[in-house]
Amino acid sequence: MGRDSRPRAPSLRPPTGLHATGWRRPLRPEELSWQVTACDDHMLLVSSLFLGAASGLRSQLGVATVVARSNPALPLVFRNSWTRRLLVVAAAGELVADKLPNTPSRLSPPGIAGRLALGALAAGLLAHTRDASWFPAAVVGASSAAVAAKVGHDARARLAQRVPDPAVAVVEDALALALAAAASR
Repeated sequence: MGRDSRPRAPSLRPPTGLHATGWRRPLRPEELSWQVTACDDHMLLVSSLFLGAASGLRSQLGVATVVARSNPALPLVFRNSWTRRLLVVAAAGELVADKLPNTPSRLSPPGIAGRLALGALAAGLLAHTRDASWFPAAVVGASSAAVAAKVGHDARARLAQRVPDPAVAVVEDALALALAAAASR
C-alpha cells in the first residue's frame, strides 16, 4: 500500500541508514532531515515548566532534583553517586550563597546563560527518564527559567524595599524547592 502515513514517535534521532544485512546503504533524501515532532506527554511539559522555573530561581536546583531521584534511565554520568552528591551540595551551596551581599545578579549574562542551560538540561534529563523527546522539554525548561529569573529578580527587588532581603530570599528558596518537588512527582 505504499509508505506508512502514521505519525512518528517524538524523537530527534537521525536515521541509521542500515540495510537489513547490517551494511550501510545510501540515505534517501527524505531520510536526511531531522524531524522534531510535538510532545504528547502534557505532564512532562508541565514538569519541564516547573523544573525550568526552579532553575530560574535557583540555578542548580532543577538538575539536582532530577539526578537525586537516581532514575536508572539517566545517562551513566548522572547515575554516579559522586555526581549526585556534588549536584546536591552545589544546590545547597547556592541556597546559602544567594543570601550573601556580593552575589552577582541572576540577570547578568553569565547568570542568565547558566540558568537557561541548567533549566534546559534538567527538563531534557527528565524527558530522557520518561523515554520522551528531550527537545520540546528542554525548550520549555529554558524558557521558563528565563521568565522565572526575571520575575524572581523583579519581585525580590520590589519586596526588599519593604521586607529584609534575607527574608524575601528564604521565601524564594521555598518557592523554588516547591516547584522542583512538584516537577519530580
